[in-house]
This record gives sequence, structure tokens and C-alpha cells, in this order.
Amino acid sequence: MKRITVLCFLALVMGAVLPAQAQQKQKLPYPVKVCGGAESSIDAPMRIAGFTDYAPFLWIKYDPKAKKNQEYSYHGFIAKPFMAAMKDMGIVYVRALNLDNYDDALMAAKNGKLDIMMATYFQGKEEEFVDYVYPSYFGNHMVVVSREDKKVVVNDFSGLSGKIGVLREEEGVEPLIRGLLPSDTKIRVVRGAEAAFKMLMSGEADFMITSPYAAVAEARRFKIWKDVYIGEKSMRLIQLFISFSKRSRCRYFKKTFAYEFMKYFKDPAEREKMMQAAIDEWVELHKDEPPLQYEKPGSAPSGTSQPSAVSAETTAAPSAQPAVQ
Repeated sequence: MKRITVLCFLALVMGAVLPAQAQQKQKLPYPVKVCGGAESSIDAPMRIAGFTDYAPFLWIKYDPKAKKNQEYSYHGFIAKPFMAAMKDMGIVYVRALNLDNYDDALMAAKNGKLDIMMATYFQGKEEEFVDYVYPSYFGNHMVVVSREDKKVVVNDFSGLSGKIGVLREEEGVEPLIRGLLPSDTKIRVVRGAEAAFKMLMSGEADFMITSPYAAVAEARRFKIWKDVYIGEKSMRLIQLFISFSKRSRCRYFKKTFAYEFMKYFKDPAEREKMMQAAIDEWVELHKDEPPLQYEKPGSAPSGTSQPSAVSAETTAAPSAQPAVQ
């Protein structure tokens, strides 16, 4: 009896001295037989979706030789800590869905065909379909990008009056930006970074509104970063959230995911390292591609006048931490 009492006392003492985080983790539910857990199956994976072509945040790759439901995989700044959190939760079966755009991902969440959105905006319409993981894991500043030889430097949206701008469709920010622009500002929305940068560099557009991180990644990829001016003024801060479909049973593990995922974003210095690594990975993927071809305003089609792959990558490249105000 005395031995049992001593053991119980030791157990209580050990429990009392456990770190607060360890005690919290012990209370959280972890998936085992469902939502891609170790005892579930490849036919019942955790279904995820996000941006498919928005470096350095997220991009998707296809492997036709991969196992069933594993053909697609996400990469980039968000994907690395996200997949680490999946592993920390004991989730071994993850299915990456290749959805065309942000609204398609929302519809998949609405219809219960998706469990987690890796990048969700807060526009109002989303709350009907998804359950947000708070707080936001990243604040994405929107800045004005223009040509180096024709800089557009503004302090607010009114400075864009009478100009023509371009937005990237895959970035999904048009609803968050268009209503803030002057009524005489014209906006074109195009699909893909190449189309957007061609419009900007050829003079078809005076400016682009985008994330400075995306601007750095794509300007380096296209080997034109010395010809691009990335504004330092934040025009709008857009928060990124993880969210669960309200029709997904995996929503039960929302608090567990928040605990495992947010630990990767606590240190600002480490967060910037992750961002720089994602930018470098994107540039490396495209290192053998020629510089972006476009027709400069008032000149013949470019090609030889663009920075070479060597000069673009061996001279000082722009920081992955843009100076936004």
C-alpha cells in the first residue's frame, strides 16, 4: 500500500513539472484511424489544397509515377512547415488536390471534398464554408511593382489615378484590392506570372500590385530583377490563414493542427530564412530557362538586352525581406 502511495505521489509530481506545452499536447486529440492517421488508409487521406502557382508561397508538382492519391505535392514557404505539422500529428496519408484557383478551393471546402485550405483570405464569403485557424500565420504586404526606368512611387492608392495596372489571377487578391483603387484606374487580371510581367515590362501596364516576396521570386526567375522596381510602401496587409472545411470531420483536429503548425512561425528570423529558402528553390527550378522575352516600349523585341542568367544570380540579388512601410 505504501509503495502504491509513493508511486502515485511520484506520478503527480512528474505531471506537475511537465512543461506547459507538453501538458497541452497531452490533452489534444491526434488522428489515428481517420484523416490520414497511421491506422487509416491511402483511400482516406487528409485532403489539402492551396495556391498551385504562387511562388514563393506555394506551388504544385506532378509525379505520374507516384502512388495512388500521391501524384501531386505542394512546395514552398507554406508547404514545408505545413507538411512538418502533418508529420508531427502522425498523419501519413496526405492527398494534395490540384484545384484551378482560390474560388475552386472554397467550393471544394463547401462541398466537403477538401479538408484543409493552406492559404485562406478573410473576405467575408469564406466563413460560410470554412473554420479558420487563429491567429493568422503570415501577413502578406501588397506593394506596387513597376519598371526601374519608369518607377511608380505612391503613398496610397490615390497615386494610381489614371494609370493601368495588372493583377495576377492566381494570387486571388482582386476582390481585396479593386474597391480601393480610384475610379479611373484600369485593372487587368491575367493568369500567370509570365503574362503579368510581360504586360508590365512591355509598357502595357504601368504597375502591378503583388506581394513583394512574389515579385522578388519571379523577377529573379525571369532574370529581370535589375529592371524591376519593387515599392517599399505597403498598400494593404493581407492576412493568410489555415482553414478547415466545415463539412470535414478532420475539423475535429483543428486545435491540434494549430498547436503543431504555429510553432514553426514563432521566430521571425526563422520565418525569413524559410522564405528565402523558398525563393532560392523557385529560382533554382528555373535556372536553365532564358530571360523573359518582351517588347520594350518603343523598341524591337528584347532578348539580348536582358540580364543574363549569370549576371542576375552572381550580383547582389534583392532581399527576401522587402522594406515595407
